[in-house]
Amino acid sequence: MHRHLIATLLFSLSATCAGAATQAERDYEQIKNLRADASRAIKKDPSPQGMQQAAALLQQALALLDDPEVAARGTGNLPLHFKGFDVRYDLAVLYARQGKKDEALALLDALAQFGQAARFAELFANDAAFDGLKADPRFQRILSAHRAASRVWDKQATPYRPVLSNEEKVAGLSLFWSEARHSFAHFDHVPDLDWNKTYHTYLAKVLAAPTTEAYYKVMMELAPLLQDGHTNIYAPDALQDKLYARPPVVTTLVENKVLVTDVRSPSLAQRIRAGDELVAIDGKPVKTYAQDYVTRYVSASTPQDRDVRTYSYQLLMGDAGKPLQLRLRGADGKERTETIGRTGYKDTQKVQESEFRLLPGNIAYLRVNTFENDSGVKALEAALPQLMPAHGLIIDVRANGGGSDEYGYEILSYLSSKPFATSRSYVRDDTALDRARDMDLIKWRPTEGGNTFEHRRDRVYTGPVAVLIGPRSFSAAEDFAVAYEAMQRGPLIGMATAGSTGQPLFMDLPGGGSARICVKRDVRPDGRMFVGQGVQPTIIVEPTVADVRAGRDAALERAIEALRIEQTAQK
Repeated sequence: MHRHLIATLLFSLSATCAGAATQAERDYEQIKNLRADASRAIKKDPSPQGMQQAAALLQQALALLDDPEVAARGTGNLPLHFKGFDVRYDLAVLYARQGKKDEALALLDALAQFGQAARFAELFANDAAFDGLKADPRFQRILSAHRAASRVWDKQATPYRPVLSNEEKVAGLSLFWSEARHSFAHFDHVPDLDWNKTYHTYLAKVLAAPTTEAYYKVMMELAPLLQDGHTNIYAPDALQDKLYARPPVVTTLVENKVLVTDVRSPSLAQRIRAGDELVAIDGKPVKTYAQDYVTRYVSASTPQDRDVRTYSYQLLMGDAGKPLQLRLRGADGKERTETIGRTGYKDTQKVQESEFRLLPGNIAYLRVNTFENDSGVKALEAALPQLMPAHGLIIDVRANGGGSDEYGYEILSYLSSKPFATSRSYVRDDTALDRARDMDLIKWRPTEGGNTFEHRRDRVYTGPVAVLIGPRSFSAAEDFAVAYEAMQRGPLIGMATAGSTGQPLFMDLPGGGSARICVKRDVRPDGRMFVGQGVQPTIIVEPTVADVRAGRDAALERAIEALRIEQTAQK
């Protein structure tokens, strides 16, 4: 019986949204039009008569919003619900201009039902229409009530010092723990984790930390317990060189061996080469070293994400003042030792954010390494004259660590003239009232905005397409892969993605550090999970040691082959 109750609670809100959507949209349009009519009335006739006419229109809109049926529809439709804020605010402005102080103050006070926020207080305080109210104690109480909200969510930030007080240590731990308890989106991925017990365990640990550096090392072990790539704790900037320095060498786990796959410093490349196997670090076998010094700090959502973070991103990270002693085995089987610094390379080469080029056979290739900006969109748009007659298109997001999913969707909009489905998103909706009613559950509600994307283009590429993915495809790159998969525009080729996306909540911590917690849960358009699993390729292609040493890109070759087969089939 309890299970059925939970299911009802979990899905009641989404059912309400779906059933009321059409009528709610009509309500929204009607209220929007009444506001627009009121605005036009004021502009046409700013006299008291014009203001009276505008007030009548807004009162009509307010009466509509207060109708029980419309109010019920607004509960499941945020745009409609917050029209109530807009109408009341407009009417308060009119009343204030008409000298109706009591009516204006009553409406401003009523806006608290839509939430209290410091930005509302600043909006009221800076609006010249309310100049005649600002000396009134009631107006000041309204401002204070809204500003109180920001004090509730004040950050625990304090400046860096080599040693933190016990109060600061406990405050930082408590903030991260409590925010995760109330908002973390993936507790079901760690079913054996006792989060309450974890707090008590780490309370003793942080209190025992003698320095700020030691404190953050303890805290950086806490976040990985949640096994989520978007949930992390970061040390202060003052400790960056102590903890995060890394040489311009890329290492990758390939066929259970740690290989050098790129050296981004020409001077260092004279000593370390792509294809070298990393056998040991500072005298320890490489996997033992990783286990001893790296894995405890790795926040990852899947095994493939963990491997990337352990053996690529964080393996060589550490104290800039301590050089690394690397035991390497070359392609010829001979071993050698190289001692290298973590920093100090003046010839470090930056990786190009995006690249477009034509491959043999008139196949277009677009590599997009980030969705932090629109470089990928711009690269595609600049190459449209070359793309449109191309015999196929390969989009490579294997090294894309994410950013904004909008940039990825903009690229996909060039592949279809129709709107396409994107991930569905949910946030926690369980409340203290649920717990007061003895219902210890986690509820979900869909985020506003829907899950379709449309940007009609003058030119759309209709030829065959393939997308390259891998375990470094992370966050927004996975949202891109999910939407592409749903479009059924072509194969996904390579390896499973990292399996981590969502919206992180950022927070400042004592001593200058920071943290983030994933508070949004994303699923495929049809509801299937991919966070904690990864988007799976249609065609699996995993690199081999021989591939790396030969400089061969097997996934790219397989994509070219797939497009040629598709091109032949279309003729």
